Amino acid sequence: TMVLVPVMPYGLVQLGALST
Repeated sequence: TMVLVPVMPYGLVQLGALST
């Protein structure tokens, strides 16, 4: 799925998950 999902949105989701 990483390939299908862009780097920008994916990074934001990762940061949000880690922040939470």
